[in-house]
Amino acid sequence: MRTTFSIARDTMVALFTLACASTAAAAQDASFGRFEVRPFVGAFIPAGSHEGSLNNGASIGLQGAYSFSRYIAAVATVAWAAASEEASFFQPDVDVYQYDIGAETGFDKQLGTTLTLRPFLGLGIGGRAYDYTDRDTEAQYNLAGYGGAGAQLSMGRFGWRVEVRDYLSGFTGLKGELNERESRNDFMISSGLTVRF
Repeated sequence: MRTTFSIARDTMVALFTLACASTAAAAQDASFGRFEVRPFVGAFIPAGSHEGSLNNGASIGLQGAYSFSRYIAAVATVAWAAASEEASFFQPDVDVYQYDIGAETGFDKQLGTTLTLRPFLGLGIGGRAYDYTDRDTEAQYNLAGYGGAGAQLSMGRFGWRVEVRDYLSGFTGLKGELNERESRNDFMISSGLTVRF
């Protein structure tokens, strides 16, 4: 639990630092601000001790972004993954909900007159919920933070994006059965369309 909250604190400090830097950059390039909408599909992959709790699952989600400058953007993401309980013989379905805010930094590399490649790094914090699909147990809510990397290929207003996020979250068990909150690790690999406004 202490580890999860120290990561959350460090993530918030990093986001605050990025926000301050983006404010200065926006003052120099105020005309650059743009919104992006990014629907995606992907995979939810538990790692480490989390593999003993959940199986891999497909995921879908939606991401919104606002570029403060050509280097810094704020990002908000909501995602749902269809997983199943690993430890149970019947392996009941578990809905995994992820919602977070973060920041991205990257740079544009022109590949031609209209094609642009943008590698990026991201950092964020948010929440995670686990909920059995067909049981009356209460959903379990936990703090989660991520670090991510990926690339986006754009042509005008449209593009295609691939991202890998490494999540670290608190975990009280799928039914809240753990006496103390523990740390868990998983990955989300996603790919999807981007539309810039």
